[in-house]
Formats: sequence, C-alpha cells, structure tokens
Amino acid sequence: MLIAHTTGIKAHYLQDDLIGMSRAQSMDDVISTIAKLPMESQPGKVFHYSNTGLQIAGAIIKKLSGKSFNALFLERIARPLEMKDTDFGFGKVALHR
Repeated sequence: MLIAHTTGIKAHYLQDDLIGMSRAQSMDDVISTIAKLPMESQPGKVFHYSNTGLQIAGAIIKKLSGKSFNALFLERIARPLEMKDTDFGFGKVALHR
C-alpha cells in the first residue's frame, strides 16, 4: 500500500508535499510530519498519489538495513540493472563510484 499510493493517509498535493519535505532536516522530521496527517480512508481503499507512502517505505528501509533508500537502491537495483540515469529529484544515481 505504501508504494501503490493507497495508504489511506490524506496527504498534501504532491507539489506542496515536495516543498514541505524539502524543508525537513531528517527522516525523523518527515515521519513526524506524516504521523500528524489525518486518514482519508481505510488503507488499501483509496488511491491518492503522493510521496507519503514512499517516504514511509524509505524510513522503514533505513531502520531495517541501516542504509538510505538511495544507497540500497543503488546497491540492489541500479547497479545490477545498469541504470545509469535514474533521478530521484536531487541528482542522478552514479554507477561509476
């Protein structure tokens, strides 16, 4: 549900969400902000395109693996698939490191 945009969380519009998240100082700040958002439906029932579920998934990945989403993506997906130009909005994933 996190990646399918069906968390049930009433997230801000994507543009507003991106602006707000860019001001966050840490992943904990992001999760704290998300935790305050109201629910709009039961999880799995309503599609709402936003970064909210992806931010939660990234926080879970970081807690479980000790690595950032970007580092794990690079290690497990981008490098094995030779994805040289994947962009997460703040720079390209570099395979040449």
